[in-house]
Amino acid sequence: LRAIGLNSLHLVSSGLLAQLIRALYLILLARLLGPEFYGLFAYGQSWYSAFLPIAGLGLAIIIGLDIGRDRSRAAEVLALTLTLRLVAGLLVALISGGLGWWLNDDPQVRLLLLLFSLALAGRSLALWAEQVFTGFESAHLALRQNALFRPLELLLGLALLLAGGGLLAVVILHALLWCAQGVWGLRMVAKRCAPIGLSWDRAALVGVLARSLPVCVSTVLVTWLLQGPIVLSKPIIGDSEAIGQMAVTLQLLVLSASFPVAVGLASLPAISRSAQRQDGKDLLFARVMFRAAFAVGGALGFLAWGLAPALVVLVLGESYREAGELLRWALWLMIPMILGNASLRVLEGRGHYLASSLAAMAGAVVLTASLPDLVAALGAQGAPVSY
Repeated sequence: LRAIGLNSLHLVSSGLLAQLIRALYLILLARLLGPEFYGLFAYGQSWYSAFLPIAGLGLAIIIGLDIGRDRSRAAEVLALTLTLRLVAGLLVALISGGLGWWLNDDPQVRLLLLLFSLALAGRSLALWAEQVFTGFESAHLALRQNALFRPLELLLGLALLLAGGGLLAVVILHALLWCAQGVWGLRMVAKRCAPIGLSWDRAALVGVLARSLPVCVSTVLVTWLLQGPIVLSKPIIGDSEAIGQMAVTLQLLVLSASFPVAVGLASLPAISRSAQRQDGKDLLFARVMFRAAFAVGGALGFLAWGLAPALVVLVLGESYREAGELLRWALWLMIPMILGNASLRVLEGRGHYLASSLAAMAGAVVLTASLPDLVAALGAQGAPVSY
């Protein structure tokens, strides 16, 4: 519990700092760009975020488990996972940009998706470094990383917008900063954790992939639950302003869920050791998180029901009133999100990757099958229902 608490404190602080700054940045973007252009920005972010876990290959779990169990294998684990991450990041970025170009006729949307695909490559590398920090139970390094780059994006992005720059300038900044953070993360891993290099040992790489791909499937499906509503709704609704309303709602929901997600990821090394010892402390973690789901999710749901519309209008302006109405319903989803995240971490800590993948698949199938009809019938309100 002490190991979980300390690592969680740093990782949650890192995540909380990043999410608070991101929330402030999104508020400024929403106000300064307006619902239409903010809808395009949110669509591009959701597009590349849906591809991001494919580039991750499920390696976060492998890094956390293997380094948590045997620190002496750290250099080997880092070399194998970095090689896979670099290759996958570049390939998936090309696929993301190519599909975005092929599926969209609007030249502006095509260019935006190409730039967001560049951000995907850099962000994939930055996330690998953060996952290594977590695996070494040195999440304070992730805090330092986010304390540098997220405020920088906020300040530079605001300066660009106030100087007359528009959506394109903000997206270019986003892509460049994620690439810079990826390079910075590599340097910090080599300096503070273990030497880094590349490994082309085919048998070892295949062995890591065989373990990580089921986790990758699960992660892709869980991410699809978060990003799929916007990606699927864009061609159905067509109206970028309506997409902006939906995006604000769902992004506020994801921001709210970031705290329990960070706790789950920070707990993984300790959960894996508990699973090895079979001392039942991983189940203690699950019980605590299950109680927290109903306490936190219920409290947020009741507060949102009474206050969300007025608060959203106060913060974002009258043009986002519809987003406030959607948020009244959406924040109740915190309860199943926390339950699902805690369950997946325990299953992964015990090596039950197939079970976690099947659970995520059930949610993704229901979302994908129900959302088109619900959005066509209810408009933006259909997204939280299918969610």
